[in-house]
Amino acid sequence: MAGGVWIFAGGFLLWRGWNMISHIYEKPFITLLICAALGGLFYYILFDKISSAHTNRIKSLPHSNPCAFSFFNWRSYMMMALMITTGIILRKVGLVPTKYMAPFFIVMGTPLVISAIRFYKNGICYKGNQNQSK
Repeated sequence: MAGGVWIFAGGFLLWRGWNMISHIYEKPFITLLICAALGGLFYYILFDKISSAHTNRIKSLPHSNPCAFSFFNWRSYMMMALMITTGIILRKVGLVPTKYMAPFFIVMGTPLVISAIRFYKNGICYKGNQNQSK
């Protein structure tokens, strides 16, 4: 579930950013590569710790029917709502020009997708208490 939420959010930002970049910049692939590299750095600096904390949280959940939305704590949901709302407002109001907003979407989408891949990898490789009865 966590991987699905992050892949959706990251994929949406990458798709939205690419659509903007491809119409604005003369060499969109170079811009995309630079933004993806910055997004990878952002993952390494911040999102690696965040996704690790969420993975540990998921591993510590009770094995018998945890709530489907318990993979994030309430603070994470509030942060997500704030970031989404801020992004929508900035885009709709036009406070930040599209030429700056588009690369930002790519830079933010990249660590989200990398984190989602990490969630999927951890879910596939999880070797928790497999002897527990269902």
